[in-house]
Amino acid sequence: MMFGKIRELIKRIYLKRLINRGLIVGNDFQMEKGCNIDANFPWLIEIGNNVTLASWVYIVAHDGASKKQVGYSRVGRITIGNNVFIGARSIVLSNVKIGDNSVVGANSVVTKDVPSGVVVAGNPAKIILTIEEYKKKITNFNE
Repeated sequence: MMFGKIRELIKRIYLKRLINRGLIVGNDFQMEKGCNIDANFPWLIEIGNNVTLASWVYIVAHDGASKKQVGYSRVGRITIGNNVFIGARSIVLSNVKIGDNSVVGANSVVTKDVPSGVVVAGNPAKIILTIEEYKKKITNFNE
């Protein structure tokens, strides 16, 4: 019980530090354990309302690998829309927009923009169905 409260306090402090450095976060934002939002470039990241990051999600606004090759790190904005769920152990890379009402499946690597109203999954993440198809699928699953 006490460990959970300590974890929540650390998460709030971590998030507040990122917000103080320019991260934009909407209302009803949830971030589960182990998530990492790029502390080097938080001002390049915007997260909308009603967004959930499942455990161990990474949001990375820079590409450190490019530094060895070209002498500098590539950086880019990340925008996560409203009503978005990002599944466990997914990675969102720089220069990406995730549209409203979208789902990113677990273990996905988002390298390109995700339109609104879709479910993406894989490495690299690709559209696998629309939100409407997903709703029908999970509704039928329970019958």
